[in-house]
Amino acid sequence: QFNTKNNLYISGYYSRDKFSLNNDTTFSYSNRNLSVKYKHTFNNKWGATVVAGYDGYKYQIESEKDKINAHELKFDIQQLNFKADFTHYLSNHTIDFGISTINYKLNPGSYQPNSPESLIVPDVLPAENAEESAAYLSDKWNITPDLTLQAGIRYSLFNVLGPKDVNTYAPGLPKEPDNLVETTSYESGKVINTYHGPEYRLSMRYSLTESFSVKAGYNSLRQYIHMLSNTTAISPTDIWKLSDANIRPQKG
Repeated sequence: QFNTKNNLYISGYYSRDKFSLNNDTTFSYSNRNLSVKYKHTFNNKWGATVVAGYDGYKYQIESEKDKINAHELKFDIQQLNFKADFTHYLSNHTIDFGISTINYKLNPGSYQPNSPESLIVPDVLPAENAEESAAYLSDKWNITPDLTLQAGIRYSLFNVLGPKDVNTYAPGLPKEPDNLVETTSYESGKVINTYHGPEYRLSMRYSLTESFSVKAGYNSLRQYIHMLSNTTAISPTDIWKLSDANIRPQKG
């Protein structure tokens, strides 16, 4: 705390877990996180918070007991994020607005030999890159001491970035090798696909007594990252997949 109007917060987290199953397969996981937040109060009506951070997750599965089939399976996802939030206080309104951006770098997986004698054929999926950005505005209105209404809009933008080879398939047919029409290569940083649209927020709270209230709300959202789970595996081998030219975002 520099003074009553300026505060700096720094937080970090690191973990690594490793265990073996029947002395054959070794599983290891790691999480990393670093965040720096600066909070400034301009006056009794204006405040701002700026946050920058890094997040990373990875896992590795190794097997060496059978030298012929010795292998290692890897996955990792990293993201850099930045956001700036501003708050303006009026007599019975609290107005919030801001911007945010997240840069994703995802290595969907690599399957490679883990010993000189291994006959495993290497298979490495190409990396995925994307940028998710947004701007928002919301207003919390204290209509009466018992009734509060909050409404907001957030505009979301997602850019799929190169380098990447993108397959185009025949329209109306399943996306499989037999229906492949062409493959287009994009350079690093080149925008391949863009998805965007508004997200709405609306909520209301009415206090019947000091300890009992009724709430109602509605919101819409867009999700650009998808989790893929293998339910037949005895270990947690979930991976994540970014939306791309052939996989659209989920809407809720």
